[in-house]
Amino acid sequence: MSIKTKEEYSPVLQTRWSYTSSDSDTPQLKTGIIGPCFVVNFLQKSEEEKVKYAAMAHIDSKTDLSSIKQIFDLFKEKLVNPADVKVLIIGGWDTPELKKRARHLISYITDAGYVHISNLLFSKRNMITDLIMGTLKTPPTTTSAPSKLAPYYHIGFLIDSRNTKSYIVKNIDPEIDRLEKEREIKDEEAGTTLDIVYLSPM
Repeated sequence: MSIKTKEEYSPVLQTRWSYTSSDSDTPQLKTGIIGPCFVVNFLQKSEEEKVKYAAMAHIDSKTDLSSIKQIFDLFKEKLVNPADVKVLIIGGWDTPELKKRARHLISYITDAGYVHISNLLFSKRNMITDLIMGTLKTPPTTTSAPSKLAPYYHIGFLIDSRNTKSYIVKNIDPEIDRLEKEREIKDEEAGTTLDIVYLSPM
């Protein structure tokens, strides 16, 4: 099964979340470049359910962690048992601040009854430290080659509600990259560059 068919996935942008189901026209969720952000993925794994649900949230440093409750509320509405959901967390730089933030995030999730949590490729090198130390001369951008991005960023991530599998994306998705640039402009115009951002549904 190909995971590259554009029509099969819905994009999840930074500070946004979305959900899908195995009977949807877009049963996959996909996000772009992940650095210090956390991407939290929820996959219903029960074999007894005919329709399986999945959700993805792309959380940046300004996101109110408690706003992930929106996903818990949605799953409750869809009668999804938290015990039947596996949670995958990807992203984060190796800093004390982000490790502390990750612990708070995991606490929110486990307190809601989601106990099957995996940290998948959780830690990446801290680009800011490497710039200060001089081991990195110029910070990479989204137009940089994947090899330049790799020490500090995950290129992307995709989950599939049909088989409850997750995939590491190797190449930059130009469509998601374009949508992210549009999001940045809209968020600046809307004033959501403040200290706290409430996670928004797509």
